[in-house]
Amino acid sequence: MKNLRIILAALTVTLFASCDDAIDIVQPSELLPEDAFETVADLELGLNGVYGSVPGENAIYFTSVFTDEVALGISNGGQGTNGELSFVMNNNNGSAASIWVSNYAVINLANRLIAGAEFVSVEEGSDDATLKASILSQARALRAYAHFQLLSYFSPDLTNDGALGVIALDFVPASDAQLPRNTNGEVFALIDSDLTFAEENIIDIAILDKTHIGLNAIKALRARIAAYRGQYTLAKQYVDELDVLYGLTNKANYPAIWIDNYTGGSTNGANGGPASEVIFKLERANDGSTGNFYQVWASLNSTVNGSPFFEV
Repeated sequence: MKNLRIILAALTVTLFASCDDAIDIVQPSELLPEDAFETVADLELGLNGVYGSVPGENAIYFTSVFTDEVALGISNGGQGTNGELSFVMNNNNGSAASIWVSNYAVINLANRLIAGAEFVSVEEGSDDATLKASILSQARALRAYAHFQLLSYFSPDLTNDGALGVIALDFVPASDAQLPRNTNGEVFALIDSDLTFAEENIIDIAILDKTHIGLNAIKALRARIAAYRGQYTLAKQYVDELDVLYGLTNKANYPAIWIDNYTGGSTNGANGGPASEVIFKLERANDGSTGNFYQVWASLNSTVNGSPFFEV
């Protein structure tokens, strides 16, 4: 009997060891945070990935349909008829899921870049140190933007800091993590921390470079946040400061706002120069990889004869 107990104990140890070997596997190709980024140049490439993940199309499509900007078109084949056009949204709505997932994808990539940057050594006071801080500033500003986008869609009352917000995420969670939603106040505290860091460390860019986060883009985001929170005096202060630099584009030049490859514009909005009111915009590769955005509203093209699913 004693020998049997010894054998059983040995088998138990062996089984547990075998299980550990089966689940605790480090693949040769596994890329850990300390290996993902080795230089500041690597961080710049990672930042490009964060910019590339910033969504816009899904929110534009959903808003146009759900807020009654469009109606059924002559070629509608069922698009928008799952409740969106009648202001009905259930818990399996695809647009809501897309907005949630896509913005947390931005936050996830920004957090991974920030975590990986801790392993990139730079000499204090060097150009690399300044550039690294600016890269982190842009990543944190994009993280703040994504958090605010989520709040604007999923919080019931942005003027109430105690109201339910979204998940404030400033770290890379485990794959099986199930995190609770934070209050608006807690999420706005993270947003403000990110924007303050960015304002203090970003290498400001020329006013005509509209595809990267600069101080004016941060100021514009702060204006929007203040307006959504009902802080209208503060919002007006930011807007007045930006109006001196940008202003509104006049009627003749307004179509230039929508030209994807347009980067020019007036540094003085008073003359209504081409696209002068654009402070920040997303850059999209015009190589066909992202499809044509008009196809969410029409089948062939964005004309009256282009088989429109929706019409204004």
